[in-house]
Amino acid sequence: MKTLRHLPVLIMTLCFVALFSCSKEEYFKSESGIKKQLQGSWTLVPIPRDDPNQNWAFNNSSKMTRSENNVDYTGDFSVHTTISKAEIKIENLLVVSGQFDYNGTWQIVQLDDDFLIIANDRDGTSGIKQLEFTKKK
Repeated sequence: MKTLRHLPVLIMTLCFVALFSCSKEEYFKSESGIKKQLQGSWTLVPIPRDDPNQNWAFNNSSKMTRSENNVDYTGDFSVHTTISKAEIKIENLLVVSGQFDYNGTWQIVQLDDDFLIIANDRDGTSGIKQLEFTKKK
């Protein structure tokens, strides 16, 4: 019977280790913390390398701007977080004929002071689209 008394502590310890063994940085972040990290200007890493240069800028009032070929496209963004993921929802961003539609919910794969990586499965219709950015200094 003495060994059963330690079982809940062992189970809780194993759950704690399992939760924190992954290095995903977006666990337990607040929506305001994510918005604060997003603020500023980000340069899209062109994949393939011949894609046009793009800069994305997020501001504190939930507005974003995507600049490409010296043309600015504005839209709205919101951040939603849960205990295990963080997402950016982009809306009202003009879709230029023949270009990718960036509107939708993007999961944050990585966000730190230098890099932003987001992914979107387009509601399961066309595979995963991943965008990688570097922070403009």
